Amino acid sequence: MQLNRSLFISFLSVVILFSLAVPRFSAQASFLYELSEVRTWSGNGTADLKNGDLKDARFDTPSKFIKLRNGSIAIADTNNHVIRQINDKKVTTLAGSPFLIDGDIAFQGSFLDGKKLEAAFNEPAGLAIANDGSILIADSANHSIRKISNDGKVTTMAGNGVFGLEDGNVKNARFNTPLDIAIDSKGNIYVADALNHVIRKISKGGIVSTVTKPSDRIVEYTQGLPDFGGDFADGTIQDAMFNEPSALLLDHKDNLYVADRGNQRIRYIDFRKNTVTTVAGSGELLTNEYYVEGGNTDGPATKAQFSSPEGMALIDESTLLIADRKNHTIRQLKDGVVSTITGTAEQFGNKDGLLQSALFNEPVDVLVQDDGSLLILEAGNNQIRKLATYDVFLSQKYSKKAEVWLNGKLLETTVEFIQSEPLIPLNTIGEELDLAVNYEKKSGKITLSNEKTTFVIYENKKTAQKEELGKKASYQLNVPAKVINNKVYIPVSFISENLELHVIWDESLKNLVIRSYTFD
Repeated sequence: MQLNRSLFISFLSVVILFSLAVPRFSAQASFLYELSEVRTWSGNGTADLKNGDLKDARFDTPSKFIKLRNGSIAIADTNNHVIRQINDKKVTTLAGSPFLIDGDIAFQGSFLDGKKLEAAFNEPAGLAIANDGSILIADSANHSIRKISNDGKVTTMAGNGVFGLEDGNVKNARFNTPLDIAIDSKGNIYVADALNHVIRKISKGGIVSTVTKPSDRIVEYTQGLPDFGGDFADGTIQDAMFNEPSALLLDHKDNLYVADRGNQRIRYIDFRKNTVTTVAGSGELLTNEYYVEGGNTDGPATKAQFSSPEGMALIDESTLLIADRKNHTIRQLKDGVVSTITGTAEQFGNKDGLLQSALFNEPVDVLVQDDGSLLILEAGNNQIRKLATYDVFLSQKYSKKAEVWLNGKLLETTVEFIQSEPLIPLNTIGEELDLAVNYEKKSGKITLSNEKTTFVIYENKKTAQKEELGKKASYQLNVPAKVINNKVYIPVSFISENLELHVIWDESLKNLVIRSYTFD
């Protein structure tokens, strides 16, 4: 069975809304969602510059990535000051080179045009593919827009390395920490000019203009000079204001989604209507504060909260994915509702596992693959993670009989049912999970134990007991344990509720899937 792109998009769009409230034993309705998981795809978590195989490669605070026309992936490896490429499961350096000082690599940015591997960048950030296939780079600390042409040369397209806010000819124009770029179908280039707090435009004729209104909000005075911050205003494009816009995304109408990081919002620029609106996010920008205070709230988009939203991706025209950097989560905006897909808000880490158990560290961008899987770029973990369906299970051929899978292993066992709930042999699960199992036929007493916990259940009774660290508790099973053909069967709900395992039953495929919540 192959899970195609449309099917994956469907499950993300519909059932992902239940991401943090899915019961451990789930019905068929959320089967596809429950079969997804997060695994490390590239990088080993160490900040460094190393090429090679996906797992051995190393990055340093990457910020954006895109898919190239040849199917490979380009990555802005920001603190390595280079552009990396992933092709055929290999990571290479596409452009840029760190300097050598006394024979040692010095990871510092510079500003130099030339051949790809001889050119120099300074904290490259956003990436975009031009209509001719060349790659544009928002070279943030060089305050310029650079270009990697198809003939392998790096040139400066706009900006001169000096920060400022100047419109006009591309050679004379000035930017201040551009973080992302996007190119519409007509070849117009839009720039998230972060520390100018505006959206800029580079026309096909090479003229730079400021699209939105600059902020004149003074936050404080430093050595007698005013220190300006961003601002917030929806309305006409000419009157709208932003606060450190960090990411751009064009939709099929050539309209622009903007991750407005300092305002903790997702904004939408509709060029036909000449309007800027807030499509998700909330919070008040206080007078003496640079940023809206971040938060984490799912629900109606106008009340939802983010914490430094950055890279975005559309999986269909009504479903937007957002890398919520400081919440360490991936969020979704669909039908006016924001939900959390994966990660735990305000809890950073580096843990693979099921969607509700995986941990991230500053996810900054998302990229939807042709097969429907999702790549997640992490600045904090210096990695790329992959959100995909449970490949081991989905790649198998199925028989018509009920089968049991435990962490990717097909168990030689049978499945029985009571009131539509699956039951599996106690000895089978006990052996696989290193549980000591004992069954007293005369009393019907069934005991399972590991190093810290003992469970006691009884044949044909719903009452069960749990003893952990000297404390005893009683509870009720959904259905009682049964002895069938001299085998003791226990309900799978018991497994999911007590053994820290995720269990789902797929009625159509007749498969019971049991998995650990996190992976080593």
